[in-house]
Amino acid sequence: MNSYEELTKYVGRLYDAAYRKTCDALQAEELTQETLLAAVQTLSRGFVPDRLWSWLLTVLSNKHNDRLREKYNRSYIYIEDYPLELADESAEMLETEDAERLELIRRELGRLAWLHREVMVRRYIRNESVGQIAEALRIPPGTVKSRLNTGRRQIREGVNTMEHYAKQSYAPDMLCISISGETGPNNEPFSLVEADLLAQNILIVSYPKPCTISILSQQLGTPAAFLEPIVNRLADGELLRRTDSGKVYTDFIIYAEKDRRATLDKQLRITEESFPRFWAVLEPALAELYERNFFRRQTDSAQNKLALHFCLNLLMNATVSVRDEVAGKMLFSAYPHRKAGGRWLAAGWHYASDFDRKLEEKWKRYSVNGEYGTEIQTFRGAQRFGLRAYDTMLGGFDYKTDKTLQWFYELLTDIPPEQSAVAQSFLPQVGQMLEDGILKRQDGALKPDLPLLTFAEYGEERTICAKHAELLSAALHEELLSLFSSGAVRLPQHLNSVPDWQRYMLCGDSVPMAVILQAIDRKYLFADAKMPLSAVILLCNKQFDV
Repeated sequence: MNSYEELTKYVGRLYDAAYRKTCDALQAEELTQETLLAAVQTLSRGFVPDRLWSWLLTVLSNKHNDRLREKYNRSYIYIEDYPLELADESAEMLETEDAERLELIRRELGRLAWLHREVMVRRYIRNESVGQIAEALRIPPGTVKSRLNTGRRQIREGVNTMEHYAKQSYAPDMLCISISGETGPNNEPFSLVEADLLAQNILIVSYPKPCTISILSQQLGTPAAFLEPIVNRLADGELLRRTDSGKVYTDFIIYAEKDRRATLDKQLRITEESFPRFWAVLEPALAELYERNFFRRQTDSAQNKLALHFCLNLLMNATVSVRDEVAGKMLFSAYPHRKAGGRWLAAGWHYASDFDRKLEEKWKRYSVNGEYGTEIQTFRGAQRFGLRAYDTMLGGFDYKTDKTLQWFYELLTDIPPEQSAVAQSFLPQVGQMLEDGILKRQDGALKPDLPLLTFAEYGEERTICAKHAELLSAALHEELLSLFSSGAVRLPQHLNSVPDWQRYMLCGDSVPMAVILQAIDRKYLFADAKMPLSAVILLCNKQFDV
């Protein structure tokens, strides 16, 4: 076989293969010429390939990789590492497999934690020596070699095993955060995870057991370099905790769907069977509320909101008092001071991407969020102005900001819109707030359609609630106690910062709304109320004409 003469037969095919690699006619010509020149030089030394076309493709691929390395200064895979004796029809497949394997290695490099990724990038992409790396990172050469060995092993294992990504990499779950206590100055911890699916899924994956950054990268299909700033932010915000070995884990309880529905049917059954005894306590408590001057002076709409707030307060206090017998009571003074400010305990609500919406709707029907509270001071002469709100299926309050309070105070004190400090922010929401029953039009002007109490009167409401809550917990003690005999959430073994009351919280949290909805069905409550009905009250140090 005269290999020199046969080379001319493959010029066109080599050019086609070169063009597929470069997508540029000039570069394809140069690559073809370099390939032919290298082939002639090798053949002149007496080398005779068994399959000339397969060998030429190998030379072409090597030359192309050399050009990429020179241009981008990045690592590549030598095709000599693979068998060369391939059938002609398999040669093009070899090109594809080589590119895929190179992509796998780059992917695994991206998964490495910073400690190992840094030395691997310096050694194999920047071509720095071990000595140069040691000097740049100020670590011993032996440490560099050790990290390189670990990095190579992790990349090799990742490529060889082809470990699958977790489901979160292609169908991210959702994590909603709630807290007990006071948020930080920048609304921590909510601001750490809101609208950030990657942060939410880092917390979800890190919950069952501590994870390395590399494991998080593998599970989420995201390079470690993108995860590390988020992990650092979550750790600084005290939602993640680091172990001595450098792993991270989620440092608060996360409730899954199975936890949310574990005792729901039992709660509903007990509530229905015992409703007459619940109402026997709730009815006289409401009668006492209705006689108070602060209740009578409210509009009909505001009275319904105040009554709903009162019922929730009473029923939740009764349920929680029994829960405290089982799990222990935790005073606010025991809540941790957070580094960024605030004092809070977080809880997470995990919603899988394929969660059962029908089951979730059933649970949400009886869920209660709150009591949320916020206050402002020294705004336009207001020494103290506040808000308390529960969110329920009857109505929510989606305007939990200090700006909302400032605007409400301006509306109550008849500040013209053109002189308002914040009204412009709420103009797009006015229509929805009117529909939600949060605002009303009075004499052509907007006013809050909410009950307004002084702080002293709010204290009276709570005193009435506490008195009747004690009577209710005594009257239905055995029934309520039975709710907490089972259904406590099991925690991961490594998680020891969660107070017991959070483990038992879901065992009785549906009782208040179950009682209220029973009363509504029986026409005992809110027969003429306009829906939605939000359990929201405003608090001030003086009375207003509302």
